[in-house]
Amino acid sequence: MLKRWKKASHKVQNVSHWKNQESTTSAYTAKAAYDIIVFPNKREVKGQCIDIDQKKTIIDLIGGEKTSIFCLKYSVNKITKFLPIIINLFFYVIGFFLLCSENSINNINYIGLVWLVVPIQNLLVANRDILWRIWRKSMLPYIQLYLSLIETYAFCDMCLWDNRICLIAPPLLFNQILIINSDAVFFKKENKKIIIIQILISVFWKLCFVFALRYGLFQRLHPRDMFIIMINPIEVGWSNISVFTGKTFSMIFLLLGQIYFRTKNIEQLYSLRTHYTVKPNKEWNQVNRKSRIHKHQILEDDVFKVREVLKSIVV
Repeated sequence: MLKRWKKASHKVQNVSHWKNQESTTSAYTAKAAYDIIVFPNKREVKGQCIDIDQKKTIIDLIGGEKTSIFCLKYSVNKITKFLPIIINLFFYVIGFFLLCSENSINNINYIGLVWLVVPIQNLLVANRDILWRIWRKSMLPYIQLYLSLIETYAFCDMCLWDNRICLIAPPLLFNQILIINSDAVFFKKENKKIIIIQILISVFWKLCFVFALRYGLFQRLHPRDMFIIMINPIEVGWSNISVFTGKTFSMIFLLLGQIYFRTKNIEQLYSLRTHYTVKPNKEWNQVNRKSRIHKHQILEDDVFKVREVLKSIVV
């Protein structure tokens, strides 16, 4: 009898759902974002980034609002917004051919340092609110950063830590940070293609590296064991070239996943993540009732204040 009573009550709830606009109490609901009234004077807001001011950038803290507006104007301009991509591609090509050269180059250090202008410019015009949520509310950027660190370390080890690391380390490491932070710069729908182009160039560049290692195009590399895994009964280790190749392919698949996500969900930010809150529908219904009562009370108070003002004017 008890089971039949519960079943009948749930059916009644389902039938009256359209009327009272409440979810059935026999199920659960997971919400990524909500804004509810917990107590009369306390609100709970989750998964929302409201009133994003594009001028609220990192450079705004350094040079003020006028400097921020000036930098943003050229960073998201129809023509100049492609300039960092052109600079990025230029240094990729220069770096690749210099690594293929048999002769050592004295001024190779300055090439990598000049390339750092691209990620620095990207960071300075990044929105502070979105940047904070990317690096404080999600673990995904740190996973990508970990892979980039190991990848960069392995290639530097192949170069025996000579001056070539100044050429290759900044693009390998900071390129991934550049892509992550781009979500805080190009968050408008019409500018999302900039990030996709950056990712495509990065994937192509990594594939060129794997191809060059496979056929020995890079000169003066020194494959050797980088991590010793086992000592007894035999010594077994991971070579720097195997670690680099493995992490590079991991990064390539992560970047390809980003391309798929960004093309399918053009209005969403890949690096901006949130978590779902799961509660019984009964609790969500109670919370919604409290919110409706609170809003109704606020409206009544506002109406009362307006009436008092009108009475004073009439008198």
